[in-house]
Amino acid sequence: MTARPSPLIAAAVVAAILIVAIAAFLILSGMTEQEAMTERPAEEEATPEATRAEQAEETKKKPAEEQEAMKAEVGPGEGMIAPDFTLQALDGSMVTLSEYRGRVVVLWFMIPVGCPICQVQVEDLKRIYEEYMDRVVVIAVTPLDYEGVEEDMMKFAEERGRPEWIYAVDTAGLTLKYDIIEMGVIVIGPEGRILLRGIPMADYDELKMAIEEALSA
Repeated sequence: MTARPSPLIAAAVVAAILIVAIAAFLILSGMTEQEAMTERPAEEEATPEATRAEQAEETKKKPAEEQEAMKAEVGPGEGMIAPDFTLQALDGSMVTLSEYRGRVVVLWFMIPVGCPICQVQVEDLKRIYEEYMDRVVVIAVTPLDYEGVEEDMMKFAEERGRPEWIYAVDTAGLTLKYDIIEMGVIVIGPEGRILLRGIPMADYDELKMAIEEALSA
């Protein structure tokens, strides 16, 4: 008659087998995790340096709902007193809105690189400026903040704008004061009241109508 192994011995054997299996699993799992941490896809190891245009494009990317919000006329509306501000222009001078009382001010929020809307808007602004000249002040402000934005603004001024205009980077929080996300045109009358809010732009006829209203008042 064959002797059967003791239940205690059988249980010990099974337990030993389980312990060995668990230890092997933990060792293999640790090696796999370590390999996953050390091995990265080739595309993650090297990324090309972004150009200025790409930096500007990345800065101005917004969710779809924010793009729609650009079209809404919010913030200080037409007929309200425009919030005063002081900021430094690219030429180093200090610009204060209230100093231009008695003249029409066109406050243009723009993007100097990669903006089709701005390419159209600047042409309408130049037409307006050529018609009204010393009765209109144009202040071009960019809300973007990236390395080289000042150089891009100056290049835009030389190639697209007018030398008489004022160019600046928004260091005074104007986008918050005027509730502008990226682009827009604010026409401010001689008394300091907002006559037009064009979001994200205003065409030639809209600008002309607002300026004629201001000058005839």
